[in-house]
Amino acid sequence: MRTFYHTVQPVCDYSNQLDNTYLIGDDSTIGKPKGVKMQGLGRHHDSKQNQRVKGHSLVQGLYVLLGQHFPLEPRLYRQQATCMQEGVPFQSKIALMIEIIRQFEPPQDTLTHVLLDSWYSAKAIWKAARDRGFLITTALRSNRSVRIPDAASPQGWSWQRLSVYVESLPDAAFVPCAWPRNPEHQVWVHVLSSSVKSLYRCQLIIIRQHLDDPVSRARFWASSDLQADVEQLLTHISGRWDIEVFFEDVKELLGIDHYQLMSAQGLQRYWSLCWIAFSFLEEHRGWLQTQWQRHVTLGEAKRNLQHIHHRLLVAWITDHALQGTTSEQIADLLTA
Repeated sequence: MRTFYHTVQPVCDYSNQLDNTYLIGDDSTIGKPKGVKMQGLGRHHDSKQNQRVKGHSLVQGLYVLLGQHFPLEPRLYRQQATCMQEGVPFQSKIALMIEIIRQFEPPQDTLTHVLLDSWYSAKAIWKAARDRGFLITTALRSNRSVRIPDAASPQGWSWQRLSVYVESLPDAAFVPCAWPRNPEHQVWVHVLSSSVKSLYRCQLIIIRQHLDDPVSRARFWASSDLQADVEQLLTHISGRWDIEVFFEDVKELLGIDHYQLMSAQGLQRYWSLCWIAFSFLEEHRGWLQTQWQRHVTLGEAKRNLQHIHHRLLVAWITDHALQGTTSEQIADLLTA
């Protein structure tokens, strides 16, 4: 079994296999409403409850290579007040994500593509990715501005808010496309090669679920992949969902939120052990997919391993019984 933190070293040669090689970053709030003496506690936004809750904030990187998922070192985000109380240096979420990008070492001959949500669409993060030679795609909020042609402006262009720009587009500016992870689902896409304010030159992607929907429901992304076509851009955007699935899996199957640890160091060690368990399950999941010739969930991999160990335990007990070991002796062996 391998663990994957700063450096990913797969055993296979992945030269010239660059598609879907993503470094995905995000954060997740782990509520601890009854926590009092735990280090690192703060009040963080919980997207499920749509409110701020008391707990820990996990900033995480997930590397995806050829369909396999490798969690990087977990990082605990502390708010400034918590850092002052605990006497540790403050690092913003932006700084933590930059650290993840700068310290990550991908396998040779692969092209890394960073995927982030709108919280991390900062120029400093884009610069960190560009400095490493990585591509980057991030979501954008509608209050960001894009450069558009403007004959009335002395320079021939002007900045326009995304919310205003999408309002100006006719329905004919959007093309129907199949969503990569569900080809039966169709979305409407508009792509503009331009610059987003406080970023760099990029491809702006606007997605609407239905043309009849209010334009306020449109979603925006920026990608540094200037050569990508619409299908490739949608593949990049949909790839970010992997980290959402990762957070759900590790909470449900590995219990990353089921701890009562007082120290921040103990908490990060606990998370690291969970990531090691995830890596083991992920490797077994990949093996099952090869054997069963279909997609296998992490839950199926866990249940399959439990089934294997239950059978081995029954076989071990049966073998001892056939050799004349008494039930009391078997019980003593099991509890030894």
